[in-house]
Amino acid sequence: MKKVESMNVVPFIDIMLVLLVIVLTTASFVQTSKLPISIPQVDKDSTDSKDVLDKKQVTIAISNKGSFILTIKKSALKI
Repeated sequence: MKKVESMNVVPFIDIMLVLLVIVLTTASFVQTSKLPISIPQVDKDSTDSKDVLDKKQVTIAISNKGSFILTIKKSALKI
């Protein structure tokens, strides 16, 4: 009975995994551009119970050309 010789792929897979780890750790991850926004501070004493229950959801979508869409929806907080 003849022994069938085949290529051992385990070392090849080991080398490919090491190369993959090296590429992933040294790759520079691209950051999306950020828009500086100043968020106002709120005093906890000045919040009203009505303000907590009546909330407005504001959605702003900004395109890369500078145009934007502003959507305001009123929603009640369910407790």
